[in-house]
Amino acid sequence: MALSVTDDALLQTIHLYSTQPGKEQLNLQLFGMPGHGKSSLINTCLHIVQRGAFMNVAGSGKSNYPITMERKEYELTPKVFITDNRGVSKMSPEEQDEMAAQMGQMRSNNMVKWDRSFREKLDLIHRQYSDRPKEITVPVFVYSAESLLTTERYAEIEPFIREAHKITDIYPIIVLTKVTSRTTMVADCHPLFKNFGAIKIFQVENYTVEKHEHNPQTQAEILRFLDTCLHEAEESVRRATKDPQIEYVRHAMDQVYHILEKEQEKHENKIREMEEKLEKNKEEQRQIVNIYKDKDKELQDLRKRRKSKCSVM
Repeated sequence: MALSVTDDALLQTIHLYSTQPGKEQLNLQLFGMPGHGKSSLINTCLHIVQRGAFMNVAGSGKSNYPITMERKEYELTPKVFITDNRGVSKMSPEEQDEMAAQMGQMRSNNMVKWDRSFREKLDLIHRQYSDRPKEITVPVFVYSAESLLTTERYAEIEPFIREAHKITDIYPIIVLTKVTSRTTMVADCHPLFKNFGAIKIFQVENYTVEKHEHNPQTQAEILRFLDTCLHEAEESVRRATKDPQIEYVRHAMDQVYHILEKEQEKHENKIREMEEKLEKNKEEQRQIVNIYKDKDKELQDLRKRRKSKCSVM
């Protein structure tokens, strides 16, 4: 597998990369929908960086259903890791929150649950917040060019892009996969992702188990992608404006506030309903009392008339 002068220089940069003092490693965290090529991207990166025989290390497949169900990191170099993740199906608030927790380094590498209870989330924050972040996180969003970026999907992805930047101080790096015969779709995706602020976009035709012959374009694009990840990590450290855990706790507290607001609103609505029901019951009671008073008056009148008749007789 021959390397051009540029590719060789980039590969050397990746292998020589060393994190700043206090940070143990750089972690490229992959996010995306099921079947969009996250695991294949990992296999491709490992193959190109480590210069060995192609292997399906990350267990990629052809299914559009979730195959990866847990977070698992793979070592590209002693200081650079890439993390596979469970595919996001709906971009629901629960999924968004779990991804935010991962970017905030509040989750370990294990089974990914999108539907944690509020109590579980608080317990995890309590257990893990004391361990200060020891890695630099670079968020990477993987999207298949075979999937139309509809208005609905666009609206689902936008909160993730914004939140990723808020927590990590890095706009997610976009990797468009399956691009060979999708040039029109790729061209449509670029401006949409750039509207989010995600301007670092790469087009990759991943190696697969069925097709992994050397492709100079794939090799060059993967090395450029990885070099950009290193550069973004260094820039975030240089700016040093955000602690990902603190940013996630802020995100979590915003959620708590939102939940409390909703609960308060529900409580106030319930009180209002009870007051209306009570007032309605009072009105019904007043009507019943009035009916009884009327009946009692009629009864009294009847008795008087009867008494009068008896007196006459």
